[in-house]
Amino acid sequence: MEKIPMDIEQVALKNEDHLGKLPVSPDYLEKLSEGDEDLQELLEEMTDKCKDYAISVMNLDSYLASEEGIDPEERQELDNSRTRSHNATIDSVKIFIRNLRIKSKDTSWAQSIDLNNRSQVGRFALLYAFADTLQKVQK
Repeated sequence: MEKIPMDIEQVALKNEDHLGKLPVSPDYLEKLSEGDEDLQELLEEMTDKCKDYAISVMNLDSYLASEEGIDPEERQELDNSRTRSHNATIDSVKIFIRNLRIKSKDTSWAQSIDLNNRSQVGRFALLYAFADTLQKVQK
């Protein structure tokens, strides 16, 4: 199966109006992690997983919106890839937040995310991926 190329920067720009729903900025999480190698590594991993998840969602959406006929096996493969990415993202978000708590860092922003609700964590991951992408482009 050929992977559908997606430009996360373009999609992030299209969704910039929704970034106000993000409970925390990438800048703030970077500041919380400063001086702590473990937190910096976990933040980088979470950011990468959020972006991987965003790309998998965009790939599936792009495939479903394409004019070509939908091959059930290809659709299932893309959906399975998205699900695996979603699971990895949920784990990385939970691990990052748990480590912030262990190190007595601010996690008040995480209270607005029900970590047992896949949809809420997925929405957070997409918005976070877009915000981080735009932040890096604007620097």
